[in-house]
This record gives sequence, C-alpha cells and structure tokens, in this order.
Amino acid sequence: MLLLLGLCTAPGPGGRAGAADIERVALPPLRQGGEPLTAHTQGLEIVADSLYVTARQDTPAPRRALLLRTAWQATGWDLWELTAGEPGMDHPGGFQSDGQRLWIPLATGRRGGASRIQAYALADLKPGQPPRPEVEFTVTDHIGALAVLPQQDLLVGAAWDTDTVFLWDRQGRLKQTLRGADLRRRGLGSEPLAGELPALAVQDWKFVDGVLVAGGLVKSGGTAGHAYSRLLWLDGRLEHLPTLPPLPPGPEGVELGREGMAVAKGSVWFLPGDLGATNALYRTSWPALRDQACDCY
Repeated sequence: MLLLLGLCTAPGPGGRAGAADIERVALPPLRQGGEPLTAHTQGLEIVADSLYVTARQDTPAPRRALLLRTAWQATGWDLWELTAGEPGMDHPGGFQSDGQRLWIPLATGRRGGASRIQAYALADLKPGQPPRPEVEFTVTDHIGALAVLPQQDLLVGAAWDTDTVFLWDRQGRLKQTLRGADLRRRGLGSEPLAGELPALAVQDWKFVDGVLVAGGLVKSGGTAGHAYSRLLWLDGRLEHLPTLPPLPPGPEGVELGREGMAVAKGSVWFLPGDLGATNALYRTSWPALRDQACDCY
C-alpha cells in the first residue's frame, strides 16, 4: 500500500510540512516457541537482507532486553536476550552496525541510570546460541541511542531526551561531552530555553556516508503537550547541516520518528510501533528528503 501525502511549501502550526511518499511494509508476528510476545520497540538497523530490532519484552513477564532479527519475506524472528540476568538492565536503545558488529546500548529504564555499550559480531549471531559481546564498556548515564562511524573510530551516544551527547572511540575512551548550548545550537535536546526553537530528542540515529542522520521527536512549542516527528542531520564534526524537510504524519497519524529508524537501500525506514501480533515498517525516499534540505523550513 502506497500512501501519498500532500505537498506544502511551508510548515503549518505544528511544524508539519513537506512532501513524502510513505510505504507500509508488513513484518511477521512476534512469537517465540509458538507463543505470542509483545515488545516495546527501541531501535532498528538493516544489514544486507536482514532487519535487526532492539526491544524490551513486555509480555509475558519478566521484562527483558531483546535483539531480534528477521528478513524480507520471512515468517518469523530470531531472538536473543541481551539482559544476561542483570536486574533492571532491560532497556536497549537505538543502535548501528559498523559492517562487522552491531553496537547496542543497554540501560536501566530511568533517566540518569547506568548503561553498558556492547558490540556483537554479526557473524556470531546464531539462533539458539547466547550472544556474547566482543566489546563492552559502562557509562554512568542512560544511553538511549548509539551511532558508529568506523572511519573515525567514533561512537556517539545520546542520553535520555538527548540532554547530553557523549563521543567515545570504539574502546570506550571518552573524547567529548556535549550539553546545554552546545546541543541546542545543533538542534538537539528536548528542553529549549525561552525564545529558542524546539529541538530534537533523538530516538535512533545513524551515520550515513559520513553524516549523522537523527530521527526523533520535537516537542511542539517546547512544551510537553505534543511531540511531532523530525529528521535532523549533522556533519562528521557534528555541526548542523541545512534543514531536512519536516516529516508528515504516517498512516492513521502515527508519529514515524517515535522509535526505530534506519537508512538503507535508498530509503529511510521507520519502526514506530511496538511489536506483537501485527507489525509494520514505514519507508520514504532518502534522496528525496536529502535533496530538499535547505534553510527554508
């Protein structure tokens, strides 16, 4: 089903405008051993013909952090538990592949809680075998989204509501920490100061051809009342690039930037809903969005 969403030349009251074709792509139901599961989606990555999702299993209890894998035309999911028996460490985040490994943040479900950054070799992810990270280090903050740029040996992690951004090398050595005005001038963070434009709270982000593409939510007017989806991109030095056009709402008003986001195969892919009996991805053209970038929105 292809949903054609209207063309506008300027943002409306909620900042919504732009032109995009949004396509819905069905995913298989989430089950384990024939039994249904429900899971709260966190991150999305696409590597070749495999789709990877991080999620927190909600039912049946107990909650646990999951890494899931499916493929185009597949009828089920491979499932690995990441929690590894550590109480409360049940909140994986947005993540990215460096071509050899998946770099995944795993955190407690509260602002400021501890996190572990873990890298899992793609070649070692085999159904029925517990995953073991090749690289692991701890962070004394909740990391909700992680991106990797192997050419610069760089990891970039966003804390809860993007109130802090950390830069590390891939061994976990801290390079830089960004907060406050350093984030706001880049369009990041959930609580702008009076008179500032609303900024993006990152849900998932990816380095693509050397630039960092971030998907997430902007609080309309800087308030907690309503949030709308937006994409933002930064160069390799994390400096602001021309503004990408606003994302339209998805089918039935779904906020596309609410959870997982990936850029692959010429498209931006969104996984905004939780996983259960009925699941779907949404995609739109990445070149079409990129080529509309300007300072006019």
